[in-house]
Amino acid sequence: MPAKITALSKERHATKKLKRATSYEFSRSFHLCKLGVQEFGQASASFPIVFIEQKDSENFIPVALMGLSNDENLFVSDTGSWDAEYIPALIRRFPFFSTKIPDKEDEFLISLDEGSDLINDSEGEPLFDNEGNPTTLIDNIKRFLLEIHRFDTITDQFSGLLRECNLLTPFNIKAKIGESGMNINGIYALNEERLKTISDKRFLELRDKQFLGPIYAHLVSLGRFERLIERKNLLNNKLTDAKPVESQKKKKQTRPTSEAQAK
Repeated sequence: MPAKITALSKERHATKKLKRATSYEFSRSFHLCKLGVQEFGQASASFPIVFIEQKDSENFIPVALMGLSNDENLFVSDTGSWDAEYIPALIRRFPFFSTKIPDKEDEFLISLDEGSDLINDSEGEPLFDNEGNPTTLIDNIKRFLLEIHRFDTITDQFSGLLRECNLLTPFNIKAKIGESGMNINGIYALNEERLKTISDKRFLELRDKQFLGPIYAHLVSLGRFERLIERKNLLNNKLTDAKPVESQKKKKQTRPTSEAQAK
């Protein structure tokens, strides 16, 4: 069902319930997902963490790379289950979203995707009680979204400092997919040689802001490209192997299986 993002309100959602998610099918087309700096340690075990240029800004956004082609998430299985050690916070928050209120640090509007089958009238936990007050569920969701917002600020500071120190450089990968090659570009990574030569003042600034951990997690995560390429090749092989099977099935359907059917 198409996304239908609407602001949460007791007038519109008084009878709505949230069903527990059993599928990540909604994220099948997410080939990347924005990460908060607090997620780098856990995310580095599953995905390459890279940076992309922010539109209309000089800053960079850290993302988990989950596919090598647009609209492709290699970590969602055929059945819709999640096939990685870590699930990014922005995926875990679904079907809820938030919009920051200008000039109000800890205030934002909560929205939800009414097109999601997780939002319904009959199954799950209610969003509002009988008196129209938000339930504990909404309180927990609000706390989670607030945590994401707070780390967004720190993540912006982290990316901004890396840019100021001129530590990010284009990161190009040539991957062998089947019998052909694929160039992966448009992403950035930290340049280790530049990190070794930055001033003591800048290095201490990174240390004091507790950014060294995320930096090393990012560098370690780049080794996950091999695993990502393997997943891409396995998917391509699976699709290739499936084609002959499908054609054989079609032939069997049109071939007479008995003398009576032949007539």
